[in-house]
Amino acid sequence: MGFDTRVLTGVGVLAAVTEAGSFARAAETLGLTPSGVSRAALSSALAIGKLLPLGFLIVLGIGHAIAHPVLIHESDMSAPGGGGWFVALLAVLFAYGGWEDALVPSGEVKESRRVLPFALAAGLCAAGVVYALLQYVTVATIGTAATGHPLADVASSLMGNAGRKVISVAALISTYGYLAASFVSAPRLPYALAVEGDCPPILATLHPRSDTPVYAIVSFAIVGCALAISGTFLWALALSAGSMTVVYTGICAALIRLRRKRPAADALRIPFGTIVAIVGIALCAVLLT
Repeated sequence: MGFDTRVLTGVGVLAAVTEAGSFARAAETLGLTPSGVSRAALSSALAIGKLLPLGFLIVLGIGHAIAHPVLIHESDMSAPGGGGWFVALLAVLFAYGGWEDALVPSGEVKESRRVLPFALAAGLCAAGVVYALLQYVTVATIGTAATGHPLADVASSLMGNAGRKVISVAALISTYGYLAASFVSAPRLPYALAVEGDCPPILATLHPRSDTPVYAIVSFAIVGCALAISGTFLWALALSAGSMTVVYTGICAALIRLRRKRPAADALRIPFGTIVAIVGIALCAVLLT
């Protein structure tokens, strides 16, 4: 959609501040939510806030495509070559990445062995459907010409300037929701490492009232803000996607090791897991190059 990096940084700082004092409690203190509203309800509200405008845009776009069909000619297509495909795959990796963060608090999920596989699969499938429909609506509405603000341009074409503003607000809500979720999950990793003695002990310090790892959250926010303001969006995308490939490589390697070390473990076992892991490592290696 196209955003000034300073806007994303400001949203990140806001998310860090609210989450450092417990996201739900901070919202209640500010009078943004009624007393007793859970973090799950607040998270659901943010999800609805970002998906509802996109759903409305998809419905309008499909209606527009049916009423005014546009054929894509062969001249509108181009062969980007191998390098172009790998750059596109990095962007796709960034778009679909982050699903593994849902596993961080899995110890607090009831019946996690039954719930989490379904939730991950359903989430990925739903995201794929939304992405595919948005891509179709974008091409059907504004064509194949390159643009820095595709969804905003589609909304402007279908609903005028008001549509552009609605989509921009939805993007900010989406960004805030993503960052707020990140501040819930990501700081748990340095916190856990600090508890085990692998990171500075201060990162294991909990807030006396909300029991959140306040220093781990603030440290995560500072590093994230520094990276956000030090480069362009595409640079941040490449950095994020590159770091995810490193993490995914480690996950695939760990699967191979754990299956050999604990062949009879009572755990979810995907068929041909070792082969899938080897293919995953190879793909990550290619993307990193």
